[in-house]
Amino acid sequence: MSSQRLTAVLVGFWIAGPANSADESKPAPVSARLAAQPVDALAAMIDKLHGEMPPFVGNVNDVPLFEHVLQLSKKLGMNIVINEQSFRAIGVQDIRTVTPNLSASQMQGLTAHQFLSTLLNWLPSGSYMIRGKAIEILTTEDAARASRSNFNVLDDNRKVLKEPLVSAVFREKPLNEAVASIAER
Repeated sequence: MSSQRLTAVLVGFWIAGPANSADESKPAPVSARLAAQPVDALAAMIDKLHGEMPPFVGNVNDVPLFEHVLQLSKKLGMNIVINEQSFRAIGVQDIRTVTPNLSASQMQGLTAHQFLSTLLNWLPSGSYMIRGKAIEILTTEDAARASRSNFNVLDDNRKVLKEPLVSAVFREKPLNEAVASIAER
């Protein structure tokens, strides 16, 4: 009898072995995969945009837009693209060399979003969007078209979106906290 039990135990282990390895090949539950994922790229970009930016040194008006974009891209570690075709369509032939015309006592304590919005606000039509893993600087008309939104024309002929574009990523957060976070942005 003992040899029969031993055989039964060995056969049981042999059968259980492949079953366990098959269980290991099953995908982990969704909640476990979400917890194990690195921070989402979009969420990381949004956090960087709404975090305080290192102070700008120098006169903002002396630096062309492209140089501002390069500095901001390096400081934040983000890809920033200027859609030159978008600006050519409204008559701005070389957006890279255009310099801002701002009056500011200092450009410190701003978030990257506030700095970029201020920098683009002086253009006749300037906005930015997050597309994929990059920030795209484009005209307000193209931003409105891409977001299926509308824009207003101000008294000085500048164009601004009717509603601000808001990007946010929330995982496992109570609704009231998510809404409060959107309202702050």
